[in-house]
Amino acid sequence: MHYFNSDAGILVSEWIDGDALNTYFNYDTAQIHKIYSGILDNVRKLHAVRANVSDYPGHQDFQTWHDLFQYKLQKSMDLVPSEFLDDHLRNRIWGLFNQCKTYLKDVDPCVIHGDLRCHNVVYDRHDGQVHLIDFESVMVGDPNFDLLRILCDEQLADVTGGRAAAEKNEIYVLYYLEMQLYWFGRTYQNYGLIEQLAINNWRRLLA
Repeated sequence: MHYFNSDAGILVSEWIDGDALNTYFNYDTAQIHKIYSGILDNVRKLHAVRANVSDYPGHQDFQTWHDLFQYKLQKSMDLVPSEFLDDHLRNRIWGLFNQCKTYLKDVDPCVIHGDLRCHNVVYDRHDGQVHLIDFESVMVGDPNFDLLRILCDEQLADVTGGRAAAEKNEIYVLYYLEMQLYWFGRTYQNYGLIEQLAINNWRRLLA
């Protein structure tokens, strides 16, 4: 990033000559390993920047990742009308949150990407370099929030098998649900029949 002005809404970033990872669907195993290695190298550098949650603009009222994530989860749930997220599902989600309290309180926060998925990874087939882009969601939080997000990305789930394994992890399920609720709440009016598929998926994860 070369220039950022939050008041004017201007962000100037470096142009990277490559294609977003989601544009490729014919990776072999060797390529996948190389790409993930590149992603992890980039993420490791980002996560090396330690910070307090309250250091991030707009988060001054939060002292821990637990407190910030609780706020994020509530905001995401508030976006979803009760016709899609009934009291039973809401209570199940808060029950899961309470099960994860000890973990959330012990998180040592660092700078995280916040939206680490295939769309935001650029891969250059010519030199094999991997780059992370679109840092609009950057925040201070749990590094596993990033790692679980890319591990279980819909575009790579069949190749890596990451989602099947992660769905057995309570933290992953909690983080995944928060992201799904947020995006569903923002866009549900545009998707019609996909609404029921999303709700069925929430119920399956909380079963």
